[in-house]
Amino acid sequence: MSMTSKINTFVYKNDNFIEKEDEIVSDETITLVINDSLTRSFSISPDSLKEFTVGYMLGEGLISSIENVETIDIEGNNISATIDLEDFDIKKELIVGSDCFGGWRSKIDFIDKVESDFVIDPNDLLENTEKIREKAITWKNTGGTHIASFINKEKK
Repeated sequence: MSMTSKINTFVYKNDNFIEKEDEIVSDETITLVINDSLTRSFSISPDSLKEFTVGYMLGEGLISSIENVETIDIEGNNISATIDLEDFDIKKELIVGSDCFGGWRSKIDFIDKVESDFVIDPNDLLENTEKIREKAITWKNTGGTHIASFINKEKK
């Protein structure tokens, strides 16, 4: 399925309705099952589901690297992932959905403090923000998506 579709709409302007074609984001309810025991549903665009799955598991602290992922199987709107993680049963209890659809993180106290002396140059931040916006075609056309990226200074 395409990430977007075109629909006929009406725009109200100067006391008149004007018919026009508009591009909108196509969302689906996608269900992710991890290790046959943790199930989450998301309203997301149905492309890049493997990448979404890895990103979700990294973001929720279920994996620390791609090496923790054993399998990712996608069938329609269902994703099944198997990960190798010793304390998976403990970590899965700490997850509260971080997506727009999922709600608040009520168990934030359980997240380990990050010790880091990482510093980013403000100019790099601004420059890369512009690069993200330039490449975010769907976001520009619809305004109906989020944009995010990983920045690697060594690779352009």
